[in-house]
Amino acid sequence: MRSDAGRFTLLTLKGAPVDAGSGSRIEIETAVADAAAVRALLVGLGYEPWAAFTKQCTNHRFTRDGLAILATLVTVPTVDGTFLEVETIVPPSTPTRLGRTLRTIRSVLRETMSSSATHPARSTTR
Repeated sequence: MRSDAGRFTLLTLKGAPVDAGSGSRIEIETAVADAAAVRALLVGLGYEPWAAFTKQCTNHRFTRDGLAILATLVTVPTVDGTFLEVETIVPPSTPTRLGRTLRTIRSVLRETMSSSATHPARSTTR
């Protein structure tokens, strides 16, 4: 379960990896109206929290090859480094679409890395 500063809470089921190379997983999410009640329900079913952390996210949305893509830069204060999460919706009934989707995302990442190598980020002071 995750909350955004008390504005909303989501409950997410993360399935097994569907692609060994990327670790992509099917996710099923639903909004939660009463986080305390759902937390009590999960504990009552025998589930226990095993990790709790705060993430700071910067979202970037774009479209490529007809796919709406969300790229999120993530920092976790208790972990060194910045992480990139890339998400899009792939209908579960179209396994061939998953392959095309992963190829599109990998293409975007290659272009981004290539662009970064030829045009490194610059720092400016005003």
